[in-house]
Amino acid sequence: MTEKKQLQNRITEEVSAKEKKQKWMISAAALVLMIVFRVLEPAAETTDVIGMLLAVGAVSLALFRFPMTIYLPALVFVVLAGAGSIYLMYDKLPGWDRFVHYFSGIVLGAIGYTGMRYLLKWRRMPQDQVVLLLAAFVFAGMCAGAWEIGEFSADQLFGMEVQHGNTDTMGDIICGFLGGLTFCLGQWAYGRIKDA
Repeated sequence: MTEKKQLQNRITEEVSAKEKKQKWMISAAALVLMIVFRVLEPAAETTDVIGMLLAVGAVSLALFRFPMTIYLPALVFVVLAGAGSIYLMYDKLPGWDRFVHYFSGIVLGAIGYTGMRYLLKWRRMPQDQVVLLLAAFVFAGMCAGAWEIGEFSADQLFGMEVQHGNTDTMGDIICGFLGGLTFCLGQWAYGRIKDA
């Protein structure tokens, strides 16, 4: 093995170890935030707190091998949703639900982008930026729509009241699309700056 290759391997291992440590710290911070939300809002349901703690753990474990560009936004999303449930932000701030759906579009855009990168690499195809951005946008929009279909199904099948009318549903889908678009514009701008 050449000296240059050995140096690259050592750097990769150091970055990997550093990133793992950062991910553990981020997960611990998210768990602490869930507990702080519970302390600050004694009216919060204990089941909501337990559910959000489990969600942080599940997302941490499921996405631990993914790049930080997916891991961090996904955990921020879980914290935002947790604050909505535990700290009652959905009731305190009327736009909180829209913001959470918007941010979910950003996270889903990152997942769609990264997923398409891996797919193109696996198929040994060129990493076309237009295809990657289109995949990110379509994936974010598709997931926003699928989430609302799930809410509609829960209302119809189980008599729940998750959706609050057509305006709420369409607003949530639009926010998801806008989040996906925001990711795409940010990724496009980053690519332009990096290539300059």
